Amino acid sequence: MSTSPKNTPALLDVQDVSKAFGTVQVLRSVSLQVAKGEVVTVIG
Repeated sequence: MSTSPKNTPALLDVQDVSKAFGTVQVLRSVSLQVAKGEVVTVIG
């Protein structure tokens, strides 16, 4: 998901992050881009 213009590089670009605690998968292939000036909150 990208809401910034294509010619503006993302300030933060995270691709395909996965995390598990033992056998419990808590993140699966999460990707995000944050542009300069955006505020992002991840709750889970």
